[in-house]
This record gives sequence, structure tokens and C-alpha cells, in this order.
Amino acid sequence: MSTNLAWLMYLLVGITYTILVFWYSLTKDETRILSKQNVTPRSTIVMVHLLYLALIFSFMPFIPRIEGVLPDWMTVRHGRMGSIFGVMLLLAALILRIIERHFIYAEAETESS
Repeated sequence: MSTNLAWLMYLLVGITYTILVFWYSLTKDETRILSKQNVTPRSTIVMVHLLYLALIFSFMPFIPRIEGVLPDWMTVRHGRMGSIFGVMLLLAALILRIIERHFIYAEAETESS
């Protein structure tokens, strides 16, 4: 993979993951990550998100090596769905999203009267 294509891939993965994490907060405010109901400071939210991006970026160079040792039935594209390995990577990103959102959202405690 050429250097420019590799940087483009990192950029696309980073943007896609960021959109995946913050999409509802920016559009519908359903998850309230960026609202006043979240008591987690925005600087902490940014730092946690950057750490998760660093985790993803650190594993990206190993993906072609892992894919190279997997059996063909896991790496062959199955129509529009893609490969089983691709689906596994998507599931891993969704699991990371759930874990990250758990760390960056803390609801303010309501006082009982």
C-alpha cells in the first residue's frame, strides 16, 4: 500500500469512527454526550476519544497480516455483505463504540426531594 493511500485509509477510519460515536449526539441529542446532562468535561470526552482512535490506529497495520493467515472462507467477499472478516472488524468497532460511550457519558445525579 502506498504511503498516500495508507494515510487516506487512516483518515477515513478515524472520521468514520468519530461519526459512529457522536452521530446521535450531534443530530438528535438522544444520547446526550455533548449536552448539559453529561457531567463529564468535554476535555475528558476528547481525550478518551483520542485514546480510542489511537487504539484503533495501532491495530490497523496488523489487519492485513491477520487477514493473510485466515482461511479463505473468512476473507472471500460474499456479495454486498463483504467478507466475514470485514463483518468481524465492523462488530469490533461497534463494541469499541459501546465501551467508549460508556466512559464518556455520565449522567448528572438528580436530587431527591
